[in-house]
Amino acid sequence: MFSRSVIRTKYLTPFKIIILILIHKFCHYELPAAVNPKLVGFILDSIESCDTQPEPNLEQVLNQFNEFSQDLVDALRSSIVAIDKPYILFQFLSSLIDILEERDNMMDPGDIAILDKTSLFGIFVRRCRLEFSKSSMQQRTELFTIFQHYVMANTRSMDTDMGSILIKKPSVLAKDEGKSKQDGWWFSDHFVDRFLTTEAEKIEKTNTTEISPAVLHKYLNFLQSHAPEIRKIDQVRFMNYMRTGEYEGALTSLHRFFDFCLLSTETPMYQYALLSLGVLEAKFGHAQQALAALGEALDIARENQDENCLNEVLSWIRFIRGSAEQYPMYSSTADESNPNVIYLECLDRLSRAREMIRQGDSASKVFEAIHKSTVQGSIGNVGYLNKLEYLMKSIVWNLYGDRAQSKVYLDIAINITEGDADSTEKTFVMVSEMHASMGEYESAIQLLDQFAKTYQDQSARLLSWKQALCRYKRLLAKQMRKQQEDLAGQEDLLVYIQPEMSEDRFEALERFAEQKYKDKHPDEACLLLQKCYDVLKKTDHPAQLAQVMTAWGQIDMDRGDAKGAIEWFKKSLESSHRACDFERYYAAAIKLAEAYMEVSLPKTSIDMLETMFPQILAQGSLTLQADLLFAYGKALVEDDQVESALHYFDQSQTWYQKMGSHSKAQQVAWLKSFLTRQ
Repeated sequence: MFSRSVIRTKYLTPFKIIILILIHKFCHYELPAAVNPKLVGFILDSIESCDTQPEPNLEQVLNQFNEFSQDLVDALRSSIVAIDKPYILFQFLSSLIDILEERDNMMDPGDIAILDKTSLFGIFVRRCRLEFSKSSMQQRTELFTIFQHYVMANTRSMDTDMGSILIKKPSVLAKDEGKSKQDGWWFSDHFVDRFLTTEAEKIEKTNTTEISPAVLHKYLNFLQSHAPEIRKIDQVRFMNYMRTGEYEGALTSLHRFFDFCLLSTETPMYQYALLSLGVLEAKFGHAQQALAALGEALDIARENQDENCLNEVLSWIRFIRGSAEQYPMYSSTADESNPNVIYLECLDRLSRAREMIRQGDSASKVFEAIHKSTVQGSIGNVGYLNKLEYLMKSIVWNLYGDRAQSKVYLDIAINITEGDADSTEKTFVMVSEMHASMGEYESAIQLLDQFAKTYQDQSARLLSWKQALCRYKRLLAKQMRKQQEDLAGQEDLLVYIQPEMSEDRFEALERFAEQKYKDKHPDEACLLLQKCYDVLKKTDHPAQLAQVMTAWGQIDMDRGDAKGAIEWFKKSLESSHRACDFERYYAAAIKLAEAYMEVSLPKTSIDMLETMFPQILAQGSLTLQADLLFAYGKALVEDDQVESALHYFDQSQTWYQKMGSHSKAQQVAWLKSFLTRQ
C-alpha cells in the first residue's frame, strides 16, 4: 500500500524549526517591537500545542503573521529561504547556544536576550538542541530533507497524514494513495509516542476512543511496518482487541509486548505486561488466571518500586476477590493526591456501593459511598466517572422504588458524553427498561436501536442491550398478538451463557424454571429452583433469593398448599426487604395477600393491598399495578363486593393487554365473565 520509504524524525520537526527561527530573531531584537506581544503569544501557544496537534503548513503560518505585520512575514520568509543547504540548518541549530548562556567571546550582551533556563522558551530551545546534538549525521540530513519539503510543498506537508492522527481523523488512511506515494511520508517518533500513549489511556479508562477499532488497526499496521521497534504499538493493539472482545488477538499482542518487556534494558515494564494479562483474563471471566498474573505483577511492581502499577494491581485484585477488608485499595506509601490514586479510590467506592446494594446494606451507606466518590472525583477533576456516578444514583433510586428521582439522575447521565462504554450502555438499557415497564415497547426498541447506531463500535461487543432488545421485541410481538418463538428465551440464554454479574445467571435460571412450569414440566422447574435455592442460601444474594422463594410459594399455591405458600412469601418479604428491592418486595407482598384469600382471610388481604396502592402507583411499574389491581379485585369478590371488583378487573385487564400479557388478560376476562353470569 505504501511503496515509498518513510522518513522518521525523533523530536525536531519543520514547524519546531520555524518556532526556533522566531525565538532566535526575538532574542536578537531583529523584529519590529510592535509585533512582539502578539509574536510571544503565538510562540507560547505553539510550544504548548505542538506535541498534541498536527503541524500547520507554512502557508497557514505566514497567513497568520500577515495579521501581525508584513515586515514579520518578510523577515521569516528570508530566513527560511536562506536555509538551502544542510550545513546552514546545522549551523543555525548549533548557534542557538548564544541565546541560552552568556560566554566571554560573545557580542555586547545588550544586543542579545539570554533565555532563562527554566522559562518555557528556554526549556523548548534546550530540548531541541539536545535532540539535535544526539542525532546522527543521517538523521540530521533527513531532518533537512523534511524541512525542505515543508518549505517547497508549502500547502502539502508530508506530515499531514500522520499528524492528523493526533486530532483523530479516521479518514486519514483513506486519502488518495497515489498522492501519498508521489509525495512520500514522514512522521515524528515523539508524535507517535504521544498518540499511542493517549489512545492507551483513553481505552483503559473509558474502554473506547474517537478512532474506530478498524481504523486504529490500520494506523497500528502502518506504524509497525515502518517502526517495528516501537513496542508500545503492541500494547495499544492489545487494548484495541480488548475493546472488540477478540481474546486470541489480544493475547497474541500481549505476548509480543511481553517479549519486548523482557528484552528491554531501559524502563522496567514487565509488571505492566503482567497487569495487562491479568486484566485480559479478568475481562473474559478467568478469575484464577487473572489473580495468578496479578500476583506476579504485584511482586515485580514492589521490586521496582512502581507505585502507579502497584496501586492498579491492588485495585484489580480487590475488585476480583471482592473482599474490601483483606485487600487494600492502594499502596500504603501512595500519594493520595495522585490523580491515578483518586481515580482508583472513586472507582472502588462505586464498586463497593454496588456490593452494598447486592448484600442489602442500608440506603444511607450506599448513598454515602456514591457521594464520597462524587466529591472526591470533583476535587481530583476525574470527569469521566460522572456518568457512572449518576447512573449508580439512578439505579439505587429505582431499586428503592422512587421512579421520579431515578428518572432525574438518568436524564443527567444520558446527556453526559464523557464516560466508558459500559456505563453508556447501562444508561440506555435503564431508560429503555423504564419505557418497557409502562408497556412502551416500541419506544424502548427505538432507544436501543439509537444506541446501536450512535455507538456502532462499542455496541458490537456488548451483550446487555442486545438481550434487552430481544426481550422487548418478543414482548412487542406478544402485545400485537404475533408469534415469534425464535425470540422466546434467547435473552435468558444469553444471560445464562455470559452473565454480566453472577446474580444475572440466577435470574435467568429462575425465568427458565418459570417457563418450564408454564409448559407443564413442573418437575424440571422444581429441580432448577432447588439448585438456585441451594446456591443462593450459601452466598449473599438476598434479592435473587427472594425471587426464588416467591417462585416456590407460587408452586405451593398452585398445588393447593396455601399455608406452605404463606411461609415462602413471608421469607421472600424478609429477604427482599433486606435487599431494599422495591419490586421484589411488593411482588411477594401481593402474592402473600392472595395466599391469605386461600385460607379465608379476605379482610386481611384487602387491608394489605390497600396499604400498597400509594407506593406501587407512585413507582409506575405496570406489572405491579396490574397484579395489585387483579389481586385486589379477587379480594373484593371474596368479601362479596362484586360490583367494586369488576371495576378493578377492567383496569388490570387493560394493563395486562398493554404489556402483552395476554394469558393473564384472559384470566381476568374469564373471571369477569363468570361473575357477570351469576
